Amino acid sequence: MKEIQWLQTHSFSLQGLAPPLLFLRLDLAAGAEAIVDTTVCIVKRDSLEREATKDPAMMRSLLTMTSNNLEHVENHLVLLGRKTATERVKAFLLEMNHRLTTPGVMALPMDRQDIADYLGLTMETVSRVLAALQREGHVKVAGRYQREIIVLHPPDLAEQNRRSFALRAFE
Repeated sequence: MKEIQWLQTHSFSLQGLAPPLLFLRLDLAAGAEAIVDTTVCIVKRDSLEREATKDPAMMRSLLTMTSNNLEHVENHLVLLGRKTATERVKAFLLEMNHRLTTPGVMALPMDRQDIADYLGLTMETVSRVLAALQREGHVKVAGRYQREIIVLHPPDLAEQNRRSFALRAFE
């Protein structure tokens, strides 16, 4: 699901890419767009809270989901505010690769513009970074629309991305 925030300019900002089984807060200024086959269940907040007070396991699950979502938002803020374009694209690929249920080809359901919006970059920058990562042997990009991506060595890419960011933090 693409989480979007409507702006006063009548355009929108891509706020996040929600993994399956996530609660989204929807109001008049926000929305969501399914980018893969999706089942949606709408539950009013007060109903959910009422049921959760009766079921401690449900309360713990909601707390865990909320904590995980908060951690993801915090990490995304660091990504947008402190990381280079290359670090952002690497982090995105690692995040998407981590969401795969089985290792292999990521068939990204979004286009380069959506990726760029999510990462706070231009579509051209995302394309340049992906091309560089492919030349360097970190990823393989394929498919008719270049949406099929294989991260060839995820642990190596993660370590390289972590080291790159850590080194810059001390500059």
